[in-house]
Amino acid sequence: AAAAEAAVTASFGQASEIKEAVQAAVMWNAIYTPSEYGPVLPVSRAWDFVRGTHEPEWGYVLFGWDNLFASYLLSADPRPAARDLAYSNLIQVVRSRTSRGFVPNYSAGGSKSADRTEPPVGARVLREIYSRYGEAWLVQLLYGDLRGWSDWCLGARGGGA
Repeated sequence: AAAAEAAVTASFGQASEIKEAVQAAVMWNAIYTPSEYGPVLPVSRAWDFVRGTHEPEWGYVLFGWDNLFASYLLSADPRPAARDLAYSNLIQVVRSRTSRGFVPNYSAGGSKSADRTEPPVGARVLREIYSRYGEAWLVQLLYGDLRGWSDWCLGARGGGA
């Protein structure tokens, strides 16, 4: 396993140290929580935005931009396990859309920010991940949600939807 990891890291050439650092940072926070549909990549193990009574080890928070970019970074790794985790994290973030149509600034255990979002970079991240793996089902799954987020942003900022 160590030799296989070293080979993948070496395949990044001059960026191998960067790949190693990014992977360590992203994977350190990887968790599974029963309130999501699959594993996710919170930005910190210490931040807990889950409201109500819960076991401390189930606390987490997903931030829109941070988690979208974590999916993008992880997708650079060519192995299926990295791809699957990038997909899962991307799906959880995009599917956290609010009833108003935007991906919230944060979501955790059913609670989410209802008053703010980030610029809608999710479609670009999806495009980049699709260009790496070419799996159309992921685009089909998330297109409507990402289109809704972009439309909401245009309407909310006065550009029409």
